[in-house]
Amino acid sequence: MEKYIKTLITTELRRNIYKLLDEVSETGIPIEIKRGDVKLRIIALERQDSLAVCFIGGRSDCFYSSVILIFEMFIKNCSCVKKTNKKYFAIKPIKYFRLASLQILILIRDIVLTMKKLFIVLLLLASFAFAKDFKLTVLFNGEEVPFGVEEPATMDGNIISSDGKQVVRVYIAGANLELNTADWGRYDYAHIVATRFRRIADNKYSISATVRHNDQGWDHYADQFSIFNLGENMVQNGIRVLAHPHDGEQPFTRSQSNVIADGLVGVQAKDNVHGLGGSKIYLDLFYPVNKSLDEILIEYRLEPVQ
Repeated sequence: MEKYIKTLITTELRRNIYKLLDEVSETGIPIEIKRGDVKLRIIALERQDSLAVCFIGGRSDCFYSSVILIFEMFIKNCSCVKKTNKKYFAIKPIKYFRLASLQILILIRDIVLTMKKLFIVLLLLASFAFAKDFKLTVLFNGEEVPFGVEEPATMDGNIISSDGKQVVRVYIAGANLELNTADWGRYDYAHIVATRFRRIADNKYSISATVRHNDQGWDHYADQFSIFNLGENMVQNGIRVLAHPHDGEQPFTRSQSNVIADGLVGVQAKDNVHGLGGSKIYLDLFYPVNKSLDEILIEYRLEPVQ
């Protein structure tokens, strides 16, 4: 059964109208006014409607409005009292306990919804990070050459696709590449992006490597590149130590002379934190075209597709 503060006549309403309106606004309890044979009621609707709409998700700014309304209720329930010529806040008895509780629940709900949306966005970003397409250009002695890729990677023209988790193996005549596409752009691992073999004598080469790595001073830098053999023959003198970081020189090229190698050889680099794991280049020194050349330069460009 509904209870009202009082039943008033219009004279009383006219005399105390502002006080009565403040009571309705603050308490939310209606006032009944008798006007002849008709009874009228003053009811606070705006704040209740606003909360109801916010609660059912009809407002897009509930997260912010909830904070503002709670702060607003605190201010309205404070009164400035004079005492010994000093002003301080004295909190009135809480009249909006239920209203404040509702606002807190709304705020919690909005935080949960916001976190849910943020989680979905992070999942989408993660899916983009692990499903990358790249435009690949491979050059052999300065000329672009056709290439193929090994499954599960796929290609469409010069666009290669992978899930961003496995190494993409790329084949050209007489050579191949192992591309760590998951680390491409970050360069936490040391990547070989080009190599040059210059024949000095039979099975003896001066070999240079172009290395790309996110050097960060002495704490994390590419500290070595090496030439290794995948066959039975061992590579001799195939390790070049990189004596210092190259923060301001990326990518950078260094060489190693008097390397003895034959067969299928690879060029790789490492850093002082992660070790090996970056992109590599392999060259088949027994391949007829390669055997006929005194100098071989293999390089590639890998560009993310937006």
